[in-house]
Amino acid sequence: MKKFGTDRLTMLHFGTPAAHARVLGSDAYPELYGYVTFFAAGNGTVAAVRFRGLPFDETPCAPNICAMHIHAGGACTG
Repeated sequence: MKKFGTDRLTMLHFGTPAAHARVLGSDAYPELYGYVTFFAAGNGTVAAVRFRGLPFDETPCAPNICAMHIHAGGACTG
């Protein structure tokens, strides 16, 4: 698996990452992988996200919209 570097412009602006996470797809999307790097920013957090292998439908007018959500724990369980 290829590891992505943190975006240098993001690091220049926000400094050292506060945390990071590796993302792996489910059995339904085994090609999906990537990294999320979290930076403290004021009273919140900035997430720099890089994914590969997102699902894509080539049929005309396909929505091809992807989203993500974040859990405080280590697993997405329902």
